[in-house]
Amino acid sequence: MSQTNILMIDADLVQLEKTKVFLQNAGYSVSITQSGNEALNLLTEKATHLILIDLVIHDKASIEVMRALRSKEGLKDIPILVTSQDVSEEVVVAVLSEGADDLISKPISMAQLLPKIQNHIELASVRKKMKEMNAQLIREKRILSRYFSMELIEKILNEEISPELGGQKIVASSMFIDIRNSTGIAERLDPSIFSDFISKISSDLIDIIFQHRGAVIKFTGDGLLASFGCPVSTDQDARASVLCAYDIQKYVTDYNQKLPDFLPGGLHIGIGIARGEIFAGNIGSEQHMEYTVLGDSVNLAARLQSFTKKLNTTVLMDKETLEHARDLSYIERVGFASVRGKTEQVELFKIKEIGK
Repeated sequence: MSQTNILMIDADLVQLEKTKVFLQNAGYSVSITQSGNEALNLLTEKATHLILIDLVIHDKASIEVMRALRSKEGLKDIPILVTSQDVSEEVVVAVLSEGADDLISKPISMAQLLPKIQNHIELASVRKKMKEMNAQLIREKRILSRYFSMELIEKILNEEISPELGGQKIVASSMFIDIRNSTGIAERLDPSIFSDFISKISSDLIDIIFQHRGAVIKFTGDGLLASFGCPVSTDQDARASVLCAYDIQKYVTDYNQKLPDFLPGGLHIGIGIARGEIFAGNIGSEQHMEYTVLGDSVNLAARLQSFTKKLNTTVLMDKETLEHARDLSYIERVGFASVRGKTEQVELFKIKEIGK
């Protein structure tokens, strides 16, 4: 308790000295003053954990001092205990309404004062910790909101999903998205304009992914990897991934109706979707962890995204995705193709181009 500092303000010097000795014997560090102005100066010079102020002080009304304290960000959370010979209902209401935490009658009973001080200091410590935890929670939500929908964020923060290293095997749908010819666009544009362009497109794509309960796993410079079913797998993940791809395709079509001057060739995006068992979890070290997904279907989704260029289409998916997407009328068969890393040919399906 030697590090706990109390500031006392009272016009009665005898009372100040008497109470100071008592509190110092109890293990507190105590500063005293008869002046409201000096008290405000002392508070800026030294960390203070509790203020004991009498209704009668020199040079400044104690109510005015309390108002000044409650208006300052660094001081407004310090517990304030007011001492007064008048403890009528009117005084109690006036004092508490101005931000005091407690009213103590005079003459002061030292046996009653000490428990009150200890209680208010402990309460202030708890409030401070809760405030810090809340601020940390807001920071974590802000970071997580770049990758997950709010529904998934709540599960992560409630520890329904482990924040530790390691992960689990789950069946999920992986989606690779690539913004076509981003290098060529960057060469023609001022870096700030290109940055704004990529940021706007990426932000819009993330919004669409979140609308379909997807998670953004990583950014790839000119695209991103998303997952449907991570960290929580459902029987709707494949369908959600296809519906998301359809909405992205529609977004591109709408975007190209009102092209910016710097993009005469239009916006073009390639999307590959594959479904299968993957590892989903945290890799790295305790100092730096990264949530990721790994597996054959993740690699296949990347290959299918590359294939969209060759087949001049926007979206390609594997048969596993088709079988779980459940009767979406705008999916059609493309045929079989040899895919790097696969010994057998893969049957491919696409989403019909909007407007064709």
